[in-house]
Amino acid sequence: MKDGVAVIPLIGTIDHDRAAYILEKVVPKIAELDLTCLVADFSGILMFDIEIADYLYKIEVILALLGIDTIVTGLRPELARTVVDAGIDMSSINTFAHVKQALESIER
Repeated sequence: MKDGVAVIPLIGTIDHDRAAYILEKVVPKIAELDLTCLVADFSGILMFDIEIADYLYKIEVILALLGIDTIVTGLRPELARTVVDAGIDMSSINTFAHVKQALESIER
């Protein structure tokens, strides 16, 4: 794997408390790791609502401001629909069906 790349698997249900924890505790740790790219894998997410979709998008924006590219993988159709229903424009975020595809794209 390429240096400066990490994968964060998100598993279970993302509620307000988990999203806040990711924003307040995980994002600062990610910034300390000297990463250039973070792959956020959503394949283990059971559900999240529109508010949480917005929260997760804000986390991506924060990481972008820190110079860390975010790639999203594993969004199932119902999760993608939640993002669209929320009116969140994720067109600037690279997305792939699987982590393997994302990692292969980074290595090119």
